[in-house]
Amino acid sequence: MKKVITLSLSAILAASMICSAAYAEPAEDAAEAEVIETFEETADEAIGDDFASSGTPTLLNADEVIIDVPVSENGDCEIDYSVIEVSAANIAVSDDEVEVYMNSITSAGTTTETVTEGTVQNGDTVNIDFSGKLEGEEEPFDGGTAAGYDIVLGSGTFIPGFEEQVEGHEIGETFDITVTFPDEYTEELAGKNAVFTITINYVTVTIVPELNDEYVQTFSAENLDQPLNSVEELRQYTYDYLYNQRLESSVMESLLSKGKVISYNKDSLEIVKAYVVEDINAAASMYGVDADLMAMMYGFETASDYVTTQTLSYMDIITILDKIAADKGIEVKDEDIDSALNSYMLQYGYTGTVEEFREIVGEGFVFLISKLSVEYIQVVEAIKDNVVIVEDADVSGNAAEETVE
Repeated sequence: MKKVITLSLSAILAASMICSAAYAEPAEDAAEAEVIETFEETADEAIGDDFASSGTPTLLNADEVIIDVPVSENGDCEIDYSVIEVSAANIAVSDDEVEVYMNSITSAGTTTETVTEGTVQNGDTVNIDFSGKLEGEEEPFDGGTAAGYDIVLGSGTFIPGFEEQVEGHEIGETFDITVTFPDEYTEELAGKNAVFTITINYVTVTIVPELNDEYVQTFSAENLDQPLNSVEELRQYTYDYLYNQRLESSVMESLLSKGKVISYNKDSLEIVKAYVVEDINAAASMYGVDADLMAMMYGFETASDYVTTQTLSYMDIITILDKIAADKGIEVKDEDIDSALNSYMLQYGYTGTVEEFREIVGEGFVFLISKLSVEYIQVVEAIKDNVVIVEDADVSGNAAEETVE
């Protein structure tokens, strides 16, 4: 495939910024709640039941976090970006990766259909009502009754013999089955026979759309920044997207490796620090744990360590971008920031105004968007002629080079 390099919107730290935006302030109305709920894609699995709240969590005060680094009015760094080498291996995209991504696009269009007639069989997602009574008992046993319960026949969700006896019955039918609880079941039920009265309500069928030209046209019109007319156009678009995304990340990694921060912009440092403090405090509040314990779940000893590390990670990138932007005479305008925020609003289905969205996500998020998205795009555009893709060295130590166009 040809390499179409556009160096568009950076994916650098996007996931981190989006998740952190969930922690701005508690939602005050339905619209705000909807946006913040969308942002809250943090890893619930990182916090288990063992960390349930035992009281009001102890949060972190931003004034308690002292980040002892050199600061100045504008910040400064040393960096030579005349040649920005990027490894070809780091940005390579395989045909398999393109296929996986395209399959995810069709999965995004998956719909379900309710079937109310017919016979149920192994593999069906069946909605049932059931009531179980121990043999000889008149009343259902505790936990043996449910209404509108979805079960995939053959999944082994229920005790042996239950799902097998549902198979072959008609949708809408009510019938009894007899099962025996396993010996290793709970003491009250282990080894006992039970009769379940079951009603099959309906079957849910999952419909995955076919990836054809018609689907591509509809999908691109609703979700992409340009219309596509065929599967092959989508394949090329997907390849370009993945390639450019990896190229952008590699360019930033190269700049970080080249840059040496002399001082950080004092005001920017405070804005970012406050943002990260809000991040850890809101996460701690959400899970009902102390900020220090929340930081431990992220792999840090204390909340202060977390804030310091995250703040400087952001500031290293921002300082380098600011330096190059100053060299190239780049100034981020409010309309550029609003345009970027509009993209986020569309992505997350927010229908309010940009001003309202700014209030919801907070100053820190807007600041990071202005730097890590808007300024980044403009900086990369200004230096893209300096990017050189370095192929793997041959045995003689020579390397082939490809200039980004």
